[in-house]
Amino acid sequence: MPRIIPLLFLLLLVSCAANHEGPEVASPAEPSVQLESAMPGLPVGLDLPDFPPPEGTLRGASAGGSIKRLADQFSEKSQNAFYQNAEAYMLLESQPGESSWATYSFNIGALADVTMALARRVQNEAGQLYMGVANYETERWEWYSFATAQEEGHPFQLLDNSGQRYNSPLGNAHIALLTYDGFNIGIEDVELYTTNPPDPPGWIHASDGTQYDRIIITWPNDDSAELYEIEYKLETDAADEWVILDSVFPTATPEQVYIHSDINPPSHEAMFGLIYQYRVRSVYTGGGTSQSWSPLDTGFRTAIPPVITEIGYRMPGSGIEFEWEYPSGIDVCNIYRDGVRIEQDFSGDDYKDNDPAVEDGQEHVYTLQAVVTEGTSGQSEPATGRKLLWDMSLALATPDYTKRELAITILDGNLPFAAFINSVGQVGFAWATVPYPAGQQDWQIGTIFGPETGEIDEHYGLSLLNIAGVPYVFFCEELDEYNVYCASPNSSPAADADDWDVHKVWEQPFYLTGSSASMINGKAHVLITGLEVDMDPNNSFLFRSAVLFPDETVDWSHVPVAMDPNGTGAGLMEVASLPSFISYTDNLRFNVATSGEPGGTADFTSHYIGDQGFVGATFGFDFSTAVVLGTPSFAYKRSNSLVFAFPLTFHPMQETDWFFARPGFSLLHGSETSLVGYRGRPLMTCYSEDAKQIFIVSARDDFPIDGAANWYTGAPRDPGVEYGMSNAMTLQDGLPVVISTVEGAIPGELQFYRGY
Repeated sequence: MPRIIPLLFLLLLVSCAANHEGPEVASPAEPSVQLESAMPGLPVGLDLPDFPPPEGTLRGASAGGSIKRLADQFSEKSQNAFYQNAEAYMLLESQPGESSWATYSFNIGALADVTMALARRVQNEAGQLYMGVANYETERWEWYSFATAQEEGHPFQLLDNSGQRYNSPLGNAHIALLTYDGFNIGIEDVELYTTNPPDPPGWIHASDGTQYDRIIITWPNDDSAELYEIEYKLETDAADEWVILDSVFPTATPEQVYIHSDINPPSHEAMFGLIYQYRVRSVYTGGGTSQSWSPLDTGFRTAIPPVITEIGYRMPGSGIEFEWEYPSGIDVCNIYRDGVRIEQDFSGDDYKDNDPAVEDGQEHVYTLQAVVTEGTSGQSEPATGRKLLWDMSLALATPDYTKRELAITILDGNLPFAAFINSVGQVGFAWATVPYPAGQQDWQIGTIFGPETGEIDEHYGLSLLNIAGVPYVFFCEELDEYNVYCASPNSSPAADADDWDVHKVWEQPFYLTGSSASMINGKAHVLITGLEVDMDPNNSFLFRSAVLFPDETVDWSHVPVAMDPNGTGAGLMEVASLPSFISYTDNLRFNVATSGEPGGTADFTSHYIGDQGFVGATFGFDFSTAVVLGTPSFAYKRSNSLVFAFPLTFHPMQETDWFFARPGFSLLHGSETSLVGYRGRPLMTCYSEDAKQIFIVSARDDFPIDGAANWYTGAPRDPGVEYGMSNAMTLQDGLPVVISTVEGAIPGELQFYRGY
């Protein structure tokens, strides 16, 4: 609590008594009212201070007696440390049969509560000291008496949270000290203690038409407040026409929130279209309030349009789809496309525009208008949508063998490049000579490696790396021995097998199931998996290139990877600069190296991530990896479902660090899943044998979740022609490009189509 000591707290007043030396003399105070009969031991008619005390002076004094200031070097005083260092004190002396008094004025403000007053003595005689406080509630002095001999060594204390009003109209408090009939006392100081009510909330905010059915009022919470009083009036009302709106208890939040709505509080509802002013103040224990009201603010209700939260822009699927959220109290809207209303009194919160007008592949602007009882709102903020169209004109007549595996990338010069393996084991390529090929004349198509025409060799496990704009093709071979090869062009674009350099990465006498390649820490890495369980149980190996462009076997080193002996590895990727990959048997595991250059199985850890309660016995295949949502992610087919998985942490090490989402539609017997990060979201391809076509799928939101309603789904072309059992996808100029087989055409035909 504040301690207030009057400025120059002693008044140098003295009577003309001859036995006092050195004090300055002041004019005597005006005659005062008589002493109340409630003060026993003092005669009626004694000189007392006036009530109310004068407001314009800091101190007053009696006409008789004296008030003397004594310096600290007064030699006859004790050297007790209590007052040894005091600079000065006041000696209050009374003459026989007379009183001597002094008054002190404290400027405490109109709203401060006086809790205690103290008078500290330095000189003590046996007698009676009277202290008074001006009480502006009873309109008289409130007197207290003290037997000084009984209080020796202690200050004189009065009031002690009495709860009375001691504030004058000008915000002053007055204390009086009185002696009588020759009693003298030295006073070191007079102190007044107060508690000041806190300031009102420093601000208040009322919503300006941001809601239809309510006005939201907020202000900062005060930890000491027990209640808030809210008042309101129409903005057009007079300044003194405030009405109590409500009283509310504080909440344990930084800001207090109050809803003035069309139904609350009863009899004081917020009417549509009217502008209100609001103010608030705090109420404290005992009913005291803050010194004043908060600043004012105005608020009003109005019809607010919905907010479009998601719109398809070059997303798979038919038409243009978008979603919105309604403001509170609104659930009907009008829908506009390019300024023209296309739906009236629509009651949903999502819409698919399948009108032929949007099939032009151009941008279209959508707005919404709320429909309410009082009419309609203005237009919402516009949202631009655009349908993803596909150029399906380009079919490639490659050598007449059905393609089984495909991979695609974009090389230097923005040139599409695809690698494939066909049904007779040939490893081939299709290399565009222009960024946007218009026909077969714009492609170089040929063989990288394989048997002569009419012979059958077994090549499989295709993977493709784009190393600084140069294609590197990896594949496995099954002959007397099992080999892993790496092929790179010696001319650009390559025309036939002579334009490719092929070298062995590895040769082993056991069956290899495939390869998965990825750039990790700027160098090529290839994961090779095998199923020979009688050998080293670590049947998968990670190969690492020592150079940027590996061209011979000596450029490669390899380490065994810790994995279940029956496990199959897939989906090599870089996570936090560490080699990582997915493996599976009857569950799904995430395997990660403990260093950027692991030296063996001891440098790998394996973590179960398959959520049995979610996907059952997880057996995935056709894994594809990509950076999506800023994190390495993967997609795969499980049974008849497409699954997208991404980590929730920077270093995913356990099941709860991963999130799995399924688009929620059936893809029977599908394969060849591709994944890219597209417009900040996953974009996936997957072939469905029951539909005999590719589906292209993308999440509607930044955080993908289960359910078909949460995914965009479409097919690049109309059903009727079987296509896409083998497929691959990448991005060119930020848009998807796909290459696929066409089962319903001549054997070996490839379809290249580009989104726009």
